[in-house]
This record gives sequence, structure tokens and C-alpha cells, in this order.
Amino acid sequence: SAQIRLAARLILKQQQSEHPALIQYQNPAKFTCLCSLKAHTQPINSLTLSADGSLLVSCALGKVIKIWDLVAGAGKAILQGHTDQVTCVTLSPDRQTVISASRDRTIKLWDLVTGAEKQTLTGHLGYVNSVVVTANGRTLITGSQDSTIKLWNIDTAEDYKTIRAHTNLVNAIALSPDGSLIASCSWNTTIRIWDTHTGVQVGEFVGHSARVWAFAISPDNQFLISGSRDKTIKIWHIPTGREVGRLEGHKGDVKALKLSENGEILFSASYKEIKIWHLSSQTEITTLKGHQAAINAIAISQDGSILISGSDDHHICIWGVA
Repeated sequence: SAQIRLAARLILKQQQSEHPALIQYQNPAKFTCLCSLKAHTQPINSLTLSADGSLLVSCALGKVIKIWDLVAGAGKAILQGHTDQVTCVTLSPDRQTVISASRDRTIKLWDLVTGAEKQTLTGHLGYVNSVVVTANGRTLITGSQDSTIKLWNIDTAEDYKTIRAHTNLVNAIALSPDGSLIASCSWNTTIRIWDTHTGVQVGEFVGHSARVWAFAISPDNQFLISGSRDKTIKIWHIPTGREVGRLEGHKGDVKALKLSENGEILFSASYKEIKIWHLSSQTEITTLKGHQAAINAIAISQDGSILISGSDDHHICIWGVA
């Protein structure tokens, strides 16, 4: 659409800047919604963006996955094959594969160019709620309703390690940037940290008064940031297990968190708004408003010049500096 192409032109202009990341971090109040797109007919629950910000993958409370070419300003492909709701999507680091998790208990790998289904991974005994991929693209990590975390070898399609993570379902997982730590949560308020290589629990954090929805881990593996139904964001020191910060101001569940590549800027999504925080000072920089309902998913480009959000209002917003 013309709206998407306009957003893309502004985005590409930023990427050609000498220091594109500084545009966002130094002038966050200038972030505006460049494009609001009715992307699905149901609430959007997951988004992923390629590192350069050119490709977007989205899913809603249905069986369909959509791929958007932001440079061309149009939808690129629709992926269909799951037999129940798609819960999570991500991209392989080489941008060749879309990875999806579903309530049909499977994980699917799709060819990004052709849209063809390449592989289906089976082994979980319940809904697969979350999926992440390691930086080398060789290992998938999934969290499931069956209370386990599984590690999968993509080449062999085998799950080579199963972690009995919680006594109830695994609601969400996150992977540290270096791939050495996994964070997980269940429907209670407990957050657990696992060593990726050994599968051994190395930490546990308790402090939220309601369900935890989202995580982010700092680039140096020192801090875990968690967002909760209790409307707060907590900052935890991983080596000691201590709570070292608390961010307040959201009016609803904190459903999504993303850290900038340098770990200095935190993006948090809640009811109708996205807040941007300076993490080290634990201060709010600005609040972005544009959605008409709860925001469930956010994604940022590697250079920090593009922010994408997806909401219960069925819309995707593309945010940037005009």
C-alpha cells in the first residue's frame, strides 16, 4: 500500500544515515506511527522483524502467518499449514526460514522465498507457546503447555534435550543474546533461568504479584527484565537473583518487552501504548500511542531505527522518525 511504501522510504532514509541508531535513542519523542495497517482479522499475538528491517512476519489468533515486504510496501506471502492457532513466529538468522509454533503441538519451518513448508517438528504433548532460535541458526528452543522446554537440532529435526521446567505450562521463554541462558515462566509468578548447554536451573526469581508475560535479557547476561499482569516491569540481577529495579506507569498487562542492541533502551508494550525507557537510569523517555486496544507484540530492527507493534485491534503500526 502507499502507506507502507511511505514508511519504507522514511525507514530506508534513516538506514542510509551515518548513525541511524542514534536518531531513535537521542530523539525518542520524535517517534511517530508512520503507518497503521489492518493486517489481520483477529488480534495479533506475535511479530518478528528481519535484522535490516525489510521483512516482517506476523500471526494472529488463527492458523495463518503473513509475510510483509516493507521495502516493496506489500504483503509478500501467506503461510498456511497449521491445524490450530499459531502462537509465535520468528525468523532464522540467515533470513531464509520462518519458524512458527502452534497450539497443534508442532513447530513448522517455512521457506521464506517460496512459502513452502520445509519441516515439521513434533514431540511436545501440549500447545507450543513460544519459540526462539540461536544466533547460529542450528538450534530451536521451545516452551510448551506440557510444562517442558525442548531444544531441537534443526538439521536432524530431533529434540535432543528436554527440560522439565515448571509444574504447569511454560507460558513464555527468552534466550540471552549469546545463547547461554534461557528464561522461562509459567502461570504462577515464578521466573526460572536455565543453562542452555546443561539444562540445569541456575536461577529463580519471585516478586511479581501476577502472571509474567514477557522477558528480555541484557547483552552482558547480567540483567533479566520481566513484564507482568501486575502492570509492572522488574529488573533482576541474574548472578545474585536480586531485584534491582522496578518500572511503573503502564495501565494494563505488560505483554511484550524488547531491548535495543546495546542494551540501553527498553521498549515495553501494554494497553494501547508503548513506553520507551532508559534502562540504566530506570527513567521513562516517552510514551507512544496509536493503537486502540492492548498491544501484544513488538519488534525492533537491529539498528534501532524501526519499531513494529501488533495489537488486539488487528492493526500493525510501523514506528519511526519522520
